[in-house]
This record gives sequence, C-alpha cells and structure tokens, in this order.
Amino acid sequence: MTVATAVQGVGYGPQGTRLSAAGETGLLQVFDPTEGKLLHELKSEAAFSQVAFSPSGRELMTGGADKHVSVWAWASPVAVKSFAGHTGAVYDVAFAPDGKTIVSAGNDATVRQWDLAAGNQLRQIQGHEGAVYQVAFNADGSQIVSGGLDGTVRLWSTVTGAAVKSLAPKDAEARSPVYTLGFSPNGQLIATGGKDQNVRVWNVATGAITQTLTGHPSAVYRVGFSAAGTKLLSCGHSGSVRVWNLADGKPLFDVTAPAVAWSATYAPGGGQVLVTCSNSQAYFVSLPVAAQN
Repeated sequence: MTVATAVQGVGYGPQGTRLSAAGETGLLQVFDPTEGKLLHELKSEAAFSQVAFSPSGRELMTGGADKHVSVWAWASPVAVKSFAGHTGAVYDVAFAPDGKTIVSAGNDATVRQWDLAAGNQLRQIQGHEGAVYQVAFNADGSQIVSGGLDGTVRLWSTVTGAAVKSLAPKDAEARSPVYTLGFSPNGQLIATGGKDQNVRVWNVATGAITQTLTGHPSAVYRVGFSAAGTKLLSCGHSGSVRVWNLADGKPLFDVTAPAVAWSATYAPGGGQVLVTCSNSQAYFVSLPVAAQN
C-alpha cells in the first residue's frame, strides 16, 4: 500500500473499517484497509506529525508544523475546526475515550486540553523541560500521560490538569528523550521508547520500572500494547519491528522493514501489524499465533 511520503502517524477508525495516514508532505489519506484502496486524500500546506480518528469515526484530528490542531470531517477537503495556542509544532494528538475532549503535545514544552464541541482550550499543562513528543489518555479518560525531550514521563489529571506523578530512571544520566509511550488497556502499565534504544514498562501505581526490553539497534519510534495487554509492539529507526511477551520480557517476533519504521500498530484482530516506513510504503506483516493478542 502506497502512503504519503515519510508517514509520521497512522490510525484505525472504529471497527477497523477505515485507516488514516498523515505525513511530512502535508497529505492526509484515508484507506479501506481490507483492500488497500485509497478512499480520500486531503492536502495541507503544513507537514503533519500525527493523526487520530475520533471514537465515533466521523472526524479525524491532526497535529503538525503549522502549530495547529485541526479536526477534519474525513470525507471533506477542509478542516472543520482548528485549535490555535501552541507556539511550536504539534507533535501528537489524541481523543479522549468519550470523544468530548482532545489533548495535544508540542515543541513548546506544553500539553494542552481542548473542548471539541466548544472549540476552545480548556487548559495549558506545563512541567516538561523541553519538547513533548507524545501524549495518551488512559482507558477511563481520567489521566493523560506525556513524554518528551527531558526524558521524563508525566501523568496529569484530566479534570484539573494537576501533576499526578513523574516517572524517570533514578540515575539522571540514564534519562534519554522519550519519543513514544502508551497505556496498557487496563491502565496499570505504561510503555515507553526513545533515543536510548530501550523499551521500558512502568507500573503506574508505584512509578517503578518493571521491565527494560533491549534489542533494538537504534532509536525506538513507536510502542503499543496488544488488545489483551499481554504483548507489546515496538519499532524504530533501523526498521526493526518487534513483539515482546510481557510475561517474561522476551521477543516473540522480530522482522526488519526495508526502511525506517516510523510507525507500527496492531491491525484489528491482532493477527497482523501495519508498519509505515520512510520509503512511502505501508506493510501488513502477519504475526505467528504466539505473538498475537
């Protein structure tokens, strides 16, 4: 499947019937993932860094180099809403589980919450000492997790914006930029990856690192839990794509894509992984049974 050049983000819609891809050329594409057919293509003047479907599947949200968070009707050629406030590029965006609010992360070292219906900023969250690269909601929408250049992972209350907890290696010298993170389905764990090539799993309640998964030969750009929360997917600059067994921390699957693997995500059903690469191609990779779900 051919996708926008240097795709930075991909996202499945509800029930997996739509797949979105956005990249550095300013293309926002929507595909039928079962056939690999391009359904719609939108063009922006600015490069995109991330894309996400709303829980309803009616909207797409992007963040990018123009410092805006934009919400699109996926079959419309124009953004239906644009949120301004970041003073630098927007690196990541996410919808709350209920679809009523959204969160963004930017080069300006802030995390921002927005009211989707009203179109206004709810709060600006500060605490990171440098760019924030990724954000995510937990399953019940009560907390946001963020990570970035300062090598810390921070938890915030979605109700007040107050800091809940800061996670970081005890040895300050071991801190390295965090490029990617995500909550486990039950919200008890957080996985992170970044510049130092390691994938770490954190206990949310205690703030302790429970596992450090090593083996990627270069920076890790994306991590993601399986639907059951028992496996962890990761990919990185070398093209390496891995699935880890969280029961023992060992790799269950390892393949190398033919170019930089910017993103990897489980396809609906968990039997395949979708990998998007810097060569403008997206690859569906079948997983052995042991690495599924």
